Amino acid sequence: MKYDIEIPQSIVRALLIILALTGMVILGYTNSPVGETGRPLLLSPRLSQITRYQNHAQRWSAELAEVDIGLQELLENQTADLLSQDGKASALYGQLLNLQAEIDGESVPPTLEPLHSAVQAAVEQYTSAAFEIMKWISEPNSGNFDSAQEALAIAALALDRLNQNPWIQGTP
Repeated sequence: MKYDIEIPQSIVRALLIILALTGMVILGYTNSPVGETGRPLLLSPRLSQITRYQNHAQRWSAELAEVDIGLQELLENQTADLLSQDGKASALYGQLLNLQAEIDGESVPPTLEPLHSAVQAAVEQYTSAAFEIMKWISEPNSGNFDSAQEALAIAALALDRLNQNPWIQGTP
């Protein structure tokens, strides 16, 4: 005994449509950005670009804070051997150069040009401070030490200015 079950085409079409819609809803839900309440946000392309840049700038600010700590440690630990200090300073300097390249390659929304300038200024100040610290490590005298401390203080001020920006604080 052989039974043939025939499913009407209208039911097959309806099931395929329901399956496709369910798939699109799941895909949209998993790939949509979420707000503070955990609900998905609907972003225009412009708003999406601004949000993405804001997230990058906040990450860059955090990276600069880490570099600041590393440079402070180099200045505070004057008894360490020169090779380890040089290695640490070179690594921090390289991190700053990579960060600068990343920032230069980033597309900036016109609304956030002032923030971009503040990020660039902070990175330039920290690059200068790292250079002064490397100069002090290679020639440890009080003049180079004072220059390194001054450069690091100026860089810290640039980072403070950056962190006071409402876009970095997350409340534009």
